[in-house]
Amino acid sequence: MRIKKIIATICSAAILCTGTVFAAPETEIIEDGAIELFAAQIFDGGTGTETDPYLISKEEQLMLVADLPSASFKLTSNIELANDWNYIGKDGDNFSGVFDGDGYCISGLTEQFFYENKGTVKNTGFKTIKEGISSSAVVAYDNKGTIESCYAEGKVNGYRYVEGFIYTNNGTIENCYFKGNVNSINGNAGGFVGYNDKTIKNCYCVATVNAYYSK
Repeated sequence: MRIKKIIATICSAAILCTGTVFAAPETEIIEDGAIELFAAQIFDGGTGTETDPYLISKEEQLMLVADLPSASFKLTSNIELANDWNYIGKDGDNFSGVFDGDGYCISGLTEQFFYENKGTVKNTGFKTIKEGISSSAVVAYDNKGTIESCYAEGKVNGYRYVEGFIYTNNGTIENCYFKGNVNSINGNAGGFVGYNDKTIKNCYCVATVNAYYSK
């Protein structure tokens, strides 16, 4: 996890600068509250609760959402990604907190934003790079939580099973849309959601879909 690596780097630097050898801290010290304490110094404000979310205005802060998957976050500005995006949940910790875009947009995505959402995502725009992304969808592979008042725009390219907004919905998606292009070289493709097992309300899609099989 990125925050753990930062803490470890700071501890190593302190040893090198002072020349003092300290006993290596136990893993539990880093795990038990140190990440949250360090995060409070990284974000623009907030404590990570639903009523007092961590405030995000920079790409570096956005990247740390993956390290605090059960916390609450709020964007305070649009963010244009300058680096390749590693989707949240890539290390196995899927998102279960609250992510409020507050009407702002994250653009320049090189792959899907989440792997699996089990929390609440709202009021957020997602845009891919101009060339498009090689993923199953723009927002997430699977939604098991709630996504509301969000949109995704851009191009999604894949070998099989490619969708625009979400690949599989096992939760609730409401007041959302996708605009763009969806291309599958050898498989199924859909404009908004590939498989829906739960609830979709007041959503729409304006897309060009190219595939062997389209739905």
